[in-house]
Amino acid sequence: MLKIKKESIEQSADNLRLDSSLIDWMRFPLAVLVVFVHVPHSQGYLVQWLFSDVICSMAVPLFFVISGYLYFINIAESNSPKEWYIRKSVSRIKSILIPYIFWALLPTLIFVFKKVVGMIIHQHGPKMLFDSLSRMNFYHILWEAGNGGPTDMSLWFLRNLLIVSLFTPPYGII
Repeated sequence: MLKIKKESIEQSADNLRLDSSLIDWMRFPLAVLVVFVHVPHSQGYLVQWLFSDVICSMAVPLFFVISGYLYFINIAESNSPKEWYIRKSVSRIKSILIPYIFWALLPTLIFVFKKVVGMIIHQHGPKMLFDSLSRMNFYHILWEAGNGGPTDMSLWFLRNLLIVSLFTPPYGII
């Protein structure tokens, strides 16, 4: 078992302000790099490939590293690692899980709303709505749709971030 002293994790207020301002400064350029990763480019241009596929592809792992750093930054302020882990997990459920479920299910809710409106306008019975709902697979919508991510592929980052934060045990518990 790895023993870590609390003193080795604590930070001074000056270092925390410096880290915070550095992260604030890095957010916008990293977000721009993530956008450039998703811009299609033509084949055969070395500079374009180098920038889009090599340099810009470092942005997403950097976001993971920054989020991991911010996850563990205040661990020394807690009385016990278990208390810290519970507090952080509840915080991540509020800040990641609830928005993730909302945005993953929003297209499904819009689809159901359209079906209900169509059912009212065209005076169909609820059978068409129930048939459509029975064909939906919430595992695919929320977790894995065969493409490496949920149906709304842009939510993969939140899904993975939630998994990493919930399954990261604090020191002292393991």
